[in-house]
Order: sequence, then structure tokens, then C-alpha cells
Amino acid sequence: MGERFVIEGEGCDLAGERWPGNAQAGERWPGNAQLVVLLHEGVSDRRGWREVAQRLAPRVTAVAYDRRGYGESAVSTAPFTDVEDLLAVLDQERTVRAWLAGASAGGGLALDTALLAPDRVAGLASLGIAASERAAEVPGGQRPVAVGGCATVGAWVRSCPASTREHGSV
Repeated sequence: MGERFVIEGEGCDLAGERWPGNAQAGERWPGNAQLVVLLHEGVSDRRGWREVAQRLAPRVTAVAYDRRGYGESAVSTAPFTDVEDLLAVLDQERTVRAWLAGASAGGGLALDTALLAPDRVAGLASLGIAASERAAEVPGGQRPVAVGGCATVGAWVRSCPASTREHGSV
């Protein structure tokens, strides 16, 4: 089990867990990103990512949180966006850029965040993505790269060619 945290927000507090990793691990990731945020699907909560987080934590810091209305995060009583909540998690972690890994709706959130706040995203790993309308509204006519089919984020990272990881194209 990771270190529990709560982020106070308007209409709802976000509950999550953090698994600290080796501070030197960021040197192996594009943009020196040392943080991987694990985003749960729409039928689960952060608990589904615990085993993955524990496997990643020796190399990077992993964070998983319950989106509003899931797990220990209550249904919101105020307007919100999932992207704003995710950016609040990044702010709490005091990181400029992070890797985002999401399954289903969590993958859609990762993609939306990459499109709306590209300066905050070092890379994506999406599994069985459920994309929103934002995915079709790619600025400048660029097309996102879809990556999937891996059993775990760790397996995906290990399977990516070193040249791809170095250039941050995944």
C-alpha cells in the first residue's frame, strides 16, 4: 500500500496514493519525468493500479487517485473537469511534467490532458482507450499516437525502443 493523500477541492476532496521511487530514475525518462500518474477506468478506482504502482516505484514515483465519484472521492457538489483535477494532482506532486498511464476512461483522460495541457505531459500509455470529443480536436492538425495492448505500464515501457523513449514520441 502506498502513502495516502487527500487533495482538497471545491465540491469534493480527491483521495489517492503515492509510491515514492528512486530520485535518480528520472534520468532514464524523456524530459527527466520522474512521476507516472495511473488513471483508473470508469468501472473501478485507484486500487486497480496498486500492483503496477508497486512494480514501478523502485524506478519512478507512481501516483494513483480516485476520480470524483469513485473509491474514496465523493461525488462532486460543484462543477469540475477531470483534467483540472489531474493537474491539481501534478501540482501537489510539484512536478512540471509527468507520464500519464490510463485504462479505458483513464486513457481518455490522459489523452485529453495531453491535448489541453501538453506542457504538463511527458508521455502517454493508454490501454483500451475511451476517447472523448477532445481527441478529435487536435491543435494544428497533428494526430495523437495510440499505444496499447500491454499487460502493464511497466511492460510497455520496457518494450518501447530506446530511441522512442529518448525522443518522447510515445
